[in-house]
Amino acid sequence: MMLYFVFINFIFILIISDSWCRNIEKTIVPIGESFSFNCHQDESVYFARQLHDWSEIQNNDNRYSYLNLNIININEENVLRITINSANSQNTGYYGCSSSKSRRQSMSRTYQLIVADVDLFYWSYICHGQPGACMTFNDPSDETRSTFEVADQTYVDLFCCTSVTGYEHVNIKMTPVGEIRDRITIKRNQELDGSWVVCANQHTVFKRTSSRYPERLTCELVIDNRVHSSLISVIDIKDAMPINPDIDPSNRFTPPSKDDDDEYFNGRTSSNSGRRGKLTTGKQIAIIIGSIIGGLFFFGLLFFLIFFLCCKNRVLKNSSSQTKKSNKDPIVSTHVKSNKKEKQNPQEEEPLYLEPVPLSENSPVFLRL
Repeated sequence: MMLYFVFINFIFILIISDSWCRNIEKTIVPIGESFSFNCHQDESVYFARQLHDWSEIQNNDNRYSYLNLNIININEENVLRITINSANSQNTGYYGCSSSKSRRQSMSRTYQLIVADVDLFYWSYICHGQPGACMTFNDPSDETRSTFEVADQTYVDLFCCTSVTGYEHVNIKMTPVGEIRDRITIKRNQELDGSWVVCANQHTVFKRTSSRYPERLTCELVIDNRVHSSLISVIDIKDAMPINPDIDPSNRFTPPSKDDDDEYFNGRTSSNSGRRGKLTTGKQIAIIIGSIIGGLFFFGLLFFLIFFLCCKNRVLKNSSSQTKKSNKDPIVSTHVKSNKKEKQNPQEEEPLYLEPVPLSENSPVFLRL
């Protein structure tokens, strides 16, 4: 019965949470672009980093001056227009409209602003060679260009990685260089804040006998099927380094898994590369509340079980003590009453006999007259 009650409450909370988030208008704006929404003139404007954690935005309050909001009254339309001319990461959050007569958490309209931006885009390497076998030199005039010096016969792991916020369709194109081992792999991971981390990787060995020389490593960041930015590094192969016997070239690499994602070069998507669907905020809240209720229900059952075991223990102890009491043998006196005659004539006991000591034959005898 209790489990059924908890289940009904969970369903009720889930329905309420879904209704809270039903009117949220989600907008993705690239960084630097404008964003605007409307409220009624008799409503107040609210802002929240997390949903339902609202705070009112007032003209004379400098707490939200960093948002750079422009609030304009349009009397002929009875509209209060809020505009952000150049959105940045600080503008990410929830905006709401609410009349002064209602509670703060009850918004007539709710807007979620996501500022899309590329947080990181870079290339890196792991050099499996002697110290100094791999070196990079950035171009001082162009940060997207560099030179990669690598010694002949050196094994290298090359990576092109990015971290983006707000974008959904993100890919990296990486050119194969050197004598590549197996194929280029692409891996994706979605963080808790919704941002995506994408990395392309190749295992290769650089030799002067390579067919293409000089070579260029190119990393292209593709967002929504368009090249957003690119990185280029010229490969310069120098003389081989002295061989170190401590490094075994046969064990430098582990062959990449066949399930890795390589949709750019092989035109397919593996099971590990699929994008994970994002939960809506309402469902997240419902899951959290359901987890809390489930935890309370579990601890309640645990407490009830402990209480039941304690009571059962106490009853067993009482019953065992009563059983022991009833099974106790009666006390029997071991004192035997002595005969009355013996008590009345204690002196009639058998006299103690002492054996006489014989006198020595040579011992003198004295007689007194």
